[in-house]
Amino acid sequence: MTTESKRVNMNLFPKNFSGSEADVKIIEIWTSRFKTAVALNSIDDKKAIDIFKLWKEDISAEWQNDI
Repeated sequence: MTTESKRVNMNLFPKNFSGSEADVKIIEIWTSRFKTAVALNSIDDKKAIDIFKLWKEDISAEWQNDI
């Protein structure tokens, strides 16, 4: 049984989400672009969540660690 490892095109994803005021103002655009990148890369839900966790930085990463 072999599993094919498909390379993910990370260039399709939006910039990392920091949780800054500027990021919060465009959250709908950011999430739409993230979802589109996931779909275009044919990424399953579990892997998409893992990428999302890595795609946060600064205060938004701190929020994640506080949960």
